[in-house]
Amino acid sequence: MGLHPELRTVLITGGSQGSAPINAHILQNLESYESKNIQLIWQCGMRDYDQLSTVVTGKNVQLHKFISDMGLAYSAADVVISRAGAIALAEIMICAKPAILIPFPQAAGDHQTVNARTMVNRRAARLVDQSRLNAGELEQVLFDLLEDPDELEELSYHAGQMARPAAAEQIAKEVVSLVA
Repeated sequence: MGLHPELRTVLITGGSQGSAPINAHILQNLESYESKNIQLIWQCGMRDYDQLSTVVTGKNVQLHKFISDMGLAYSAADVVISRAGAIALAEIMICAKPAILIPFPQAAGDHQTVNARTMVNRRAARLVDQSRLNAGELEQVLFDLLEDPDELEELSYHAGQMARPAAAEQIAKEVVSLVA
């Protein structure tokens, strides 16, 4: 991916569509990431890409509208900052990545917060409420995590333990048994 192998890498994704609040926050705090020698793989979404691409010029920032090979992006990341939708969490679990989850507060039934809390309760992720972004909570959690290899390893381990790589097969078997 053209990343610097000695720098810590953070993957930021607000989902395939991106997240305007997360994008605005990262842009506002970009200097703090650069000052900590953190490189970013940032999937900002189609909607915000044109605007962000004109102002994001950091040498350690890879800005993407969309990342086709998320497996590669996850494998390059030391930490993932993400929304807490089901697919994003499944990817984080299967890749066993330490994550900071920022649930989408307007999700139906606040299900993203429920999803995120499930991972947090199992020591598989950290949670930052979107309402706490301006208070600097994301950076505090991220910078603390990056300085704590034991916690990164623990989050990674527990995320991997939550993964269900054979879920599709198990669901198909259950459906077949119900119809038979």
